[in-house]
Amino acid sequence: MPETPNIVIVHTDDTGPYGHDIETPDLQRLADDGVLFRNAHCAGPTCSPSRGALLTGSSPHSNGLIGLAHRGFAMDDYGRHLSNSLTERGFETVLAGQQHEVAEDTVEGDAVKEVLGYDRVLESDESAVGELPIDHNHTRSDLAITEAAADYIRETGNEDTAKPFFLSVGLDDTHQPMPLDQDLVDPDYVAPPEPLPDAPPIREEMAAYHVAAQYVDERVGRVIDALEGTDQLEDTVLLFTTDHGIPFPLMKCNLSDGGTGVSVITRFPESTSLPRGVAKDALVSHIDLYPTFCDLLDFDVPEWAEGNSLLPLLRGEVESIREALFSEVTYHAAYEPKRSIRTDRPVRPTFRRGLRPIRGAEHG
Repeated sequence: MPETPNIVIVHTDDTGPYGHDIETPDLQRLADDGVLFRNAHCAGPTCSPSRGALLTGSSPHSNGLIGLAHRGFAMDDYGRHLSNSLTERGFETVLAGQQHEVAEDTVEGDAVKEVLGYDRVLESDESAVGELPIDHNHTRSDLAITEAAADYIRETGNEDTAKPFFLSVGLDDTHQPMPLDQDLVDPDYVAPPEPLPDAPPIREEMAAYHVAAQYVDERVGRVIDALEGTDQLEDTVLLFTTDHGIPFPLMKCNLSDGGTGVSVITRFPESTSLPRGVAKDALVSHIDLYPTFCDLLDFDVPEWAEGNSLLPLLRGEVESIREALFSEVTYHAAYEPKRSIRTDRPVRPTFRRGLRPIRGAEHG
């Protein structure tokens, strides 16, 4: 393995945590060869704030991205973004697909490097995808994005260079509206997510989510295959995650487990001697991933990073890395401030209207 490993992050919209009865063989392959975190949560269950926290290691209220980027919200200092940090440390930083840390109309051309720090933004050719079983919403664009990412991986595999790369692959498949293929998933045989009622419209939406999640799985498989096919899998840290819970009432944009709960699956090079094929139940936040990368790469953790490295947990040195986990919502569709503190005890959300705190009942 090179002295410095590559980093690949595959991140999705609205995929949520695990537990749904969906066939995802490629994500299972990643989990069997890596570490699955059962109790992982985002720092803010809305799109831009969640990604800002993940990619800076700091909470939305700390980094400034407290609402959606396309509605005018921004980080206080984009120099803290992971891509900027890795560019400064000699990585080639590459974006394939979506990002939601800055508004799309501000990241054309050179502005991508100037704002987010990416050296390259890959172009995806949807016309090259060909005929699809379901050609709906994000299915064509996400397949083209994944192919562009896989082509980049194959390109680097053919180059004799010591420069590591950071590749961010952003996918939309599980964002509304989602494709419904009743031949692939029959809504009559799909259970609605708790605590929503068992009603035909909800089953249809959940069936569409099943279809979309299977597409996400296939995209992850293409990335793994590209790394494996170019003998770079053991030179690469691979992370799969999502921004927040699934796009249903009481989940996305909410501070329940279904809102803040996220998938986090990591695979580390064998040379790191980190465990494989294990699941961890300790509380983990998205903001813990940035310090983990710093720790793994032997970089100093910047003072703004609020998270804790996962490496002591993975090495078996500790049973947990945090006593509590914080999540927040300030803006999404409107100003709707709410905060939560999550521990090993049942969640106790705190809602604020103006200056008067209204405390939610403890569940359990």
